[in-house]
Amino acid sequence: MLLNTFCINLLYFKNTQSGEQIQTREFCSSILILSKESITVCFVLFIKVKYKYMKILSIGAGKQESREGLVRLDIAEETKPDILWDLNNGPYPIPDEEFDVIECFDVIEHVNDIPFVFNECFRILKPNGTFILTTPHFSNKNSYVDPTHKYHLSYFSFDCFSSEHEYSYYSKSRFKIQKREILFEGPRIRKVLFYHFANKFPNFYETYLAWIFPGWFLYFELKK
Repeated sequence: MLLNTFCINLLYFKNTQSGEQIQTREFCSSILILSKESITVCFVLFIKVKYKYMKILSIGAGKQESREGLVRLDIAEETKPDILWDLNNGPYPIPDEEFDVIECFDVIEHVNDIPFVFNECFRILKPNGTFILTTPHFSNKNSYVDPTHKYHLSYFSFDCFSSEHEYSYYSKSRFKIQKREILFEGPRIRKVLFYHFANKFPNFYETYLAWIFPGWFLYFELKK
């Protein structure tokens, strides 16, 4: 309960004509002081608050609790998902343009074919829908420790799913990258300093510094 209250207090609200919106950059900056377990809880709360009243699909939902507006998809029967399904098989048993938001926390690195998953998520998202992902940064040891990880991903790994990219023919999906962040672990000053530097100069960081000062994980918001 204290963690939930703390996470909610970290969120930064901005009043707009459409109501309250949570600013993702402020949120990512705020959670730098937390552990990975606490951050996972915060991301769930973040989506729950920011996208309330919207229909959300959680792919690879794990043991996330059921709530109104959330549909949980997972391959593990013991997690009791709403949809029992392997992301590597398609098409997914979901109609076109069914969801406002798809969340995918530390799952995309496990699939066999990322372009296939992106195509399916693009299909089942409503127009202007949001695809939210987290994945380990390629420089982090956790990206390699888990033997089920098939991909080691970068700040730029999903650029090809945008119509502006030279390799957009890799996929039929056409997302706009709305937000992306590299996050860091370790002492707070290290997290904050590298967070701001790496996200301001991501190409320089990943080319010259990533193996010296490893990242932790990546956060993406893609818009249909």
